[in-house]
Amino acid sequence: MTTKEKSIIKLLQLLKPLLKLYPWKILGVIILGFLSSFLEGLGISLFIPLLESLDQKNAQLSSESPFIESLNQLFIDIPPNYRLLLLGAGFS
Repeated sequence: MTTKEKSIIKLLQLLKPLLKLYPWKILGVIILGFLSSFLEGLGISLFIPLLESLDQKNAQLSSESPFIESLNQLFIDIPPNYRLLLLGAGFS
């Protein structure tokens, strides 16, 4: 056995009492962790096109997906000058 395998076995032995006491809670924490990572990536991928749409020169957002296009339609009536202000107010 390699030292990496030994350390994994030792870690599992240390966690064994917790796994017996709270199996569903630990599974829930793992699932929520993966979900959080996925949503973080989704949020960043939507935030970048939003920042591009705030640019005065390129106010027309070039969308690659219908989802981003539908989000762009929400801000179509708001002048590009006020989009950043609205975004800041929404985050505060």
